Amino acid sequence: NDALSGEFLTMVSFCLIPLAFESITFCVMNSLDMEYKAFVNGIIGYLVLWAVCLISYSAFSLLVLAVAYFLSYLTITVLHLICIKRKTGLTFSFISPLIKCVVITFVTFILSHNLFAITSALHPFLSLCISGGVSFVFYIILVLIFKVFDLESVGIKQISANRIKKPAQI
Repeated sequence: NDALSGEFLTMVSFCLIPLAFESITFCVMNSLDMEYKAFVNGIIGYLVLWAVCLISYSAFSLLVLAVAYFLSYLTITVLHLICIKRKTGLTFSFISPLIKCVVITFVTFILSHNLFAITSALHPFLSLCISGGVSFVFYIILVLIFKVFDLESVGIKQISANRIKKPAQI
């Protein structure tokens, strides 16, 4: 059924983020000669998938399956990161900004979804432009408010009052 497939793909689309991280960390594990641990982490993650499905057996739906996949990939990724940290001794200073970005993205998604629903009476392109534009500006504002990135590290330097040159006196 095409409608059911589309509905499932819509629900499971948020799994792409942990799936991407799982794939990257899996490759790092392989390059560190930790293939067996990567395999064991995968088995544990898929056991989480089955556990969620079995726990919610009486109320099983496509949403439950999507959440189960999400938790499975997330579990595998966290286990991979723990193994990589133990093997290499690296610090993961990017985790805090990453969590902030994910939370901000979720909030922005809710705003975008609701704005699109509110403006659905308009032409679809106009509705998309309004919800997308407002969401983009909202995301940028939240990133700046919560200082997710150091602006100097991405090449944007603040202009201080003493760095501004005064015009020459004639």
